[in-house]
Amino acid sequence: MKKVVFSLLLSFLSILFCEAQNLQDAIKQQQQQEAQQRRAAEEQRQREAQQRQAAEERRLRDEQQRQAYDEQRLRENELRYQNAIESAERNVNQRQFAQAKQLYLVALELKPENSASINARIAEVDRMLREEEKAERERRYHEAIRLGDNNFNNRQFAQARQNYLDALSLKPENATSINARIDEVEKRQKEAERDSQYREAIESAQRNFNSGRLSQARMNYQTALNLKPENASSINREIAEIDRQLRFQQEQRERAARKAKNQENAKKVFTWIGVGALVIFAIASGGGG
Repeated sequence: MKKVVFSLLLSFLSILFCEAQNLQDAIKQQQQQEAQQRRAAEEQRQREAQQRQAAEERRLRDEQQRQAYDEQRLRENELRYQNAIESAERNVNQRQFAQAKQLYLVALELKPENSASINARIAEVDRMLREEEKAERERRYHEAIRLGDNNFNNRQFAQARQNYLDALSLKPENATSINARIDEVEKRQKEAERDSQYREAIESAQRNFNSGRLSQARMNYQTALNLKPENASSINREIAEIDRQLRFQQEQRERAARKAKNQENAKKVFTWIGVGALVIFAIASGGGG
């Protein structure tokens, strides 16, 4: 009985020992797995830390590059701004106001925070530009009037009229005095055209008269009379002379026509006389036989 109990006890102890050994092995394996997991987690943490550090370093580098770029851009903008301001001021001193204004606008775009001072300069440039344009318009106006007066005095009426129109476009507020000049020019221009047509009519009349073309000459003198009825006395004398010569020519033609007709009639009479004489002679000759 003791042997059985002892055998059972040994078996139980053996089982307990095996279980304890298995438990110890399981614990050891679990500890190893946990250690591996801790190492893996530590490695993962270190990798993440390295990645965060690398990302931070990249961020810092990017930030430095951006700062460097911004600083470079600010320096370039400052240089361009200063150049624009200096060039604008030189142009103002040289009275090149349009170019100066454009440069001030460039400076304003580069530094809008300086708008107050720049806009004040632009306003001053605009004022000087208006004054210069006004002075230039005044100069061109007086030059147009001077040219118009000179051309008028030289009887260059078409050019004078254009000069006065140029002056009117420059200073329409002076329309009354300028239009008076234009009216006088147009009046004198019409007179000059009438004088030219009159001279041409008189010259044509004289040429036709000298060439014996009296009817054409009379038409030319009539045209001249219509153009300048105030010269009726001298023109009518020429027309009267032409009418006299035309009547003389008509009388000559009529006399020539009457002479020709008389000659033709006489020829016919002589012809009939001859015929009658022959008939009488023939009759007389027949009776004697």
